[in-house]
Formats: sequence, structure tokens, C-alpha cells
Amino acid sequence: MDLKRSKTLASAGLLLLALSACTDSTTGPAREAFDPVTTSQDIQIVEDAFDTPIYNSMESLGRAFRIPGANLGSSAASLAASSVGTDANYGDVVRISEAIMNSFSSPQVILIPEQYRGLTLVYNPETEDYEVDESLEGAPDNGIRFILYAVNPLSKDIALPLTEIGHADLLDESTETAGTVRIIAISGDIEFMNYTVSLTGTALNPSVQILGRVSDGTTVVELDLTNSASINIGGATVSLVYDIAIPSRNFEISATLTIEVSVQTEQTTVTIDVRFTEGRDSVQIAGTIVNDVGTLEVLVNGDVFALVTQSGDGFSVTGADGSDLTLEQARALEEITDGLQEVFDTFDTFFEPVQFLFGEFGED
Repeated sequence: MDLKRSKTLASAGLLLLALSACTDSTTGPAREAFDPVTTSQDIQIVEDAFDTPIYNSMESLGRAFRIPGANLGSSAASLAASSVGTDANYGDVVRISEAIMNSFSSPQVILIPEQYRGLTLVYNPETEDYEVDESLEGAPDNGIRFILYAVNPLSKDIALPLTEIGHADLLDESTETAGTVRIIAISGDIEFMNYTVSLTGTALNPSVQILGRVSDGTTVVELDLTNSASINIGGATVSLVYDIAIPSRNFEISATLTIEVSVQTEQTTVTIDVRFTEGRDSVQIAGTIVNDVGTLEVLVNGDVFALVTQSGDGFSVTGADGSDLTLEQARALEEITDGLQEVFDTFDTFFEPVQFLFGEFGED
């Protein structure tokens, strides 16, 4: 899955700005409206942190990270994060459960074996893959290094001829109870990304957490993204709990998604709660969808602004009192409805560079 983070955050910003302008039309007592200028600045700062040369390089090249000929991801790491994704059904649950059960061959989790540590890999644009360059030194003793290159600002493809702009180190920090890899992306003396991907839990209760930060060199955006699952004979429950914050701006995006797959009732129940918070002001999207049917409430500072009703593949949108929204309001809500999936897909962007270490279930 090719997630465009800037589009996700732009959608969040669109909702914040559109709803802040419409606060007076909500039912119930209206609090102080959002400041559109301040909100726009906050959104732009978040987007800037995800629009650096290093981040764009990681986004373009992360999917190519691997060691040619290395058979990695065959241990407990096969519990890859995408195995507890948002498209679960009972067939997936059975397949995932069997694979997870078979993956625990040793209590010691090792993501990067000794023979591959200390390697530096460079990109070959002809094969669109990475290759080991034994002439390069400086790679970490407990991990591997991937050289990063400039990206065409328009196409977002790797620019040719290649221009080296930095590197990403993948460090194995695993323990007896957790498979953990740290990713540090550096350009010059500036650290633009530093986060861990950790696999914990049991065969039927796996949990994968991404924890760390990304920066534009000035402002830090903190990430705490967790995918977890509980699998049993009656079905499965998948939980996604995500938090993206700029502490210096008192701005936060928090999102929770729970998916329950029941064999007995043949139902898939999705519960959503997404909040965009700036200081004491917030926009929230919350509700429950059962077998693609249900309603989400859109609230501004706790007051219902709009209702988004899903029926199959279709959506309808009304104001809190059932009235039609203005064209501008409807367009804003349509954007955020389309962007809801992307909010939860933020996990993929940061998992993709290490998915080759986490086995076949890291693949789309």
C-alpha cells in the first residue's frame, strides 16, 4: 500500500478548517471557534515534517529495503504488522493464526542475523533494488545501513543520476520477548527519523508498535502507532490505536479503530473514534459500522455537526438536525470520509522499510 502521508494530514486539516468555519451552524451551545490561521499553521508544520528530502527518500525507497539472497523474517518475526490490518475476514484470521503458530521456533527473537550485520547497501536503479557494497564502512555493528538518495520533487521517484543525501540505519534491538528494530535516518548531522518497530505478545495475541519521532530538522512530530489482535476459534478482534502529536504546538491526532470478526454471527463490526485536537478545541469522528452499515457522528467541541451514514459502498451526509449541508461543508466531509482509511494506514509508511525483516506477512 502506497500511503501519501501529506494527503492524510491535508484531509485532517481540511476538516478542521471547514468545521471551524461552520461552528455557528451546529446545534447546542457553541464554544469558541477554531482559529483558522493557527490551525492552518499547525497542519502545515505537520506536513512539513513529512515532506523533507529524507522522508521522501524513505517513502520511495523503503519498499526496496532488503538484503539480496538473505532469508530473513522466518522466525517469530513472521507476525508482521500487516497481518492485523483493517481488511480482516475469517479466512484471513485462520491463515494468519496458522502462520503465527508455526513461526515460533525459538524464544529468542533475532531480526538481523550476525552474518548480515555491518553491511552497507546501495541502490541500483537498473534493478530497482539494493545491493551490498563491501567497500563502504561505518554501518552499525548491530544492524545494516541503506544509503538514501534525492527524490524528484514532482514525480516523487528517485532522481537520476543518483545523488546521495544520507542513510538509514536499521538496528536490531531484540530481546527474548520482543522483536525490535530501530530505524534512524540521518542527513548530514541532522536526525530526521528515529523510531522502533516492536513485535510482542503471543501467537494468538500479537501486538506490533511503532514508537518514535520524525522531524523537519526543527519541529518534532511524535508517533505512537499500535496494531494488535486477539484470535480465537470464534473469530478475531483487531485493534489499531494511533497517536500523532506536535507537543510544541499542542496539536494532536488520535485515532482508534476496532474490528471484530465473528464466526457465529457472520458479522464484521468496525468501531471508529478519531480526534483532531488543538489546545482545548477538537473535531471528532466517531461511530460504529456493522457489515458496512452504520453512522458516524462528526462533532466540534463535543457538539454534533454532521452525520455520515454508510450503507454498503455508499455514504450520505446530513446536518445534525437532518438538514442538507452547504456544498462547501459537504465537500469537506467527503474529503475526510475518504481520508479516514488513510489515517489508520499511517502505520504502513513506517513499517514498510523493515517489512523484509518481519516475514511474508509484511507483504501487501
